[in-house]
Amino acid sequence: MLEKRPRSQVMVRFQDCDLLGHLNNTKYITYFMNAREDHLRTYYDFDLYRHSSEYHKNWVITNHEIAYLRPALPGEHVTIETALIAVDDSRLTVEAVMLDEAGHTLKAVQWTTFRYISLSNGRPTRHDPDLLAFLRTVQQPDVVVESVRARIGELKQDLRATAV
Repeated sequence: MLEKRPRSQVMVRFQDCDLLGHLNNTKYITYFMNAREDHLRTYYDFDLYRHSSEYHKNWVITNHEIAYLRPALPGEHVTIETALIAVDDSRLTVEAVMLDEAGHTLKAVQWTTFRYISLSNGRPTRHDPDLLAFLRTVQQPDVVVESVRARIGELKQDLRATAV
């Protein structure tokens, strides 16, 4: 069975931090996107560049929604989890969560919505049936896509339940 919420750790780099010594808000997006790309390769053997070359299709970002809850500091190791939480014929939404190294404290939550497009004409296109079937196998089915704020409450509740 494929892992629905892959996770990895990364060290917060000094050069990615602002004058207050916190991870710069734009760098959260970079950390999340890099983690998801790594998770796709490591957990699912899915390479975005290979897919793009083979099928001449790929995803473009149409929306980010992010909530910053606790600062990530230079030299700190953080845990990043990603999960596909919604998928349809031509769109998908990925959730990325940043936690402290131990995975107990929630630092940030991001939802990114992607649209599948044809690289030959730049127009939206549908996921092929085989691709859609794969996406559904890695989708985390128990996330109700309502809002990031509502999701934060669920994630905090889950963290409290696992800490007991």
